[in-house]
Amino acid sequence: METAYADSVNKGLIEGKYYARYDLYRIEADYLGEQREMADSIKTSMKNVNKLFGAKEFLPVITNVKKEYLFRIAGNEYWFPIQQALEEDFQHEIKKQDTVTLYCIFFNEHRWNGALYNTFLISEFRKE
Repeated sequence: METAYADSVNKGLIEGKYYARYDLYRIEADYLGEQREMADSIKTSMKNVNKLFGAKEFLPVITNVKKEYLFRIAGNEYWFPIQQALEEDFQHEIKKQDTVTLYCIFFNEHRWNGALYNTFLISEFRKE
């Protein structure tokens, strides 16, 4: 839905406006064993959306997010950031190619300039 909206804006079909959404998702994914530092732009986007929809008490959790982990979902690869408090447990419990259920907070932001951020922050996980 968000990608279709962004594509419509970029093609000039509708006038671009700021759009944001905050939701909760449960996702089954295969862990691909890779991690990387999260880009500052993603953290900024999560903070922007949290200011609109989240609790201000959650801001330190977002501020402390450092890493993203790579998953395969329905044949596609995605990087998901993880709450720092979960990283040690995740690294000990989940191995490459494990199927895991991810409980995520979804931060969607479509900025005035056309930039689109769809970020699933892992807030809990369970090995299948």
